[in-house]
Amino acid sequence: LGQGLFSSLPSRGEDVLYQTPACATSGSLTIANGESCSLDAGTYSFDSITVQSGGTLVLNGNATTGQGVMINVANMTVDGGGVVTADGLGYPAATGPGAGTSAGLAGGAGHGGLGGKSSGADGNAYGDAVAPAMLGSGGGNSGSAGGAGGGAIRLAVTNALTVNGTISSNGLAGSYAGVYAASGGGSGGSIWITSAALSGSGTIRANGGSGADSFGQASGGGAGGRIAIDVPTGSNTFSGSVQAYGAWGGQTGGAGTVYWTTEDRLVVNNSGQFGRQAVLLAGNYDFEKIELGLRGYLRVLGSTSMIALTTDTLLGDGTGR
Repeated sequence: LGQGLFSSLPSRGEDVLYQTPACATSGSLTIANGESCSLDAGTYSFDSITVQSGGTLVLNGNATTGQGVMINVANMTVDGGGVVTADGLGYPAATGPGAGTSAGLAGGAGHGGLGGKSSGADGNAYGDAVAPAMLGSGGGNSGSAGGAGGGAIRLAVTNALTVNGTISSNGLAGSYAGVYAASGGGSGGSIWITSAALSGSGTIRANGGSGADSFGQASGGGAGGRIAIDVPTGSNTFSGSVQAYGAWGGQTGGAGTVYWTTEDRLVVNNSGQFGRQAVLLAGNYDFEKIELGLRGYLRVLGSTSMIALTTDTLLGDGTGR
């Protein structure tokens, strides 16, 4: 086993539960090829974390407390083929502040954007675009359970974070439940990264889970979650993909939000899909730049809300609004 992992074998006659073994909770943690371990919701401190190719670090959410996993670490590396995941580890089906409505063709869950509608109503948007920390919500039920929401990942890296693999907090897909019956997709969760340096060419994502097809009709897709990345100017050489996409369904879920703290730049991108809007909750906002692209639609709640653009820079490709 890689350093920092442990597991136990069941006694004769004992029920075998196929669960991810728990990680060590301090020191230096290395997860090697073919190995996985998990951390329950809470706060942890490490000297270093390395997730090698083929290794998986699972970060559980707690739907009762609404808490995800916070990791304080000096250095963290996710190699190509390595995975840090909170996929489907947020609120379960039909629960959470953005839960999709249960119906024959259930609604998708909301978070950073609105969930996709179907015969069931869409889930509401919620959460903080600048400091995201909430679990994703579950899609509506329909004979089968809706997709669970993504978890919440908080990484505070003192020195350097290298991501050539994947850090993911996706919602899960809904499922077929019968004739004109399908459950809704879950919404993406939260990823909040602060680091003195960020490099690599991997993927950081909090996408919604898709709806499900039932005889040519479909349940609602889940919305994207919320991501914030805070890295000092000149120390960010990351060339990979950062995604908070809504997912396909009878109506595609809205994009989530991606906020680059140092640049004070808000990005809304729905991967070219027609769908619902990303949402900023009621309040006053001051951004250096806003980028709306690939059918990223942004809605600001509240009749008295305001957005101030410090440099009057609103960027796009002509498909956003």
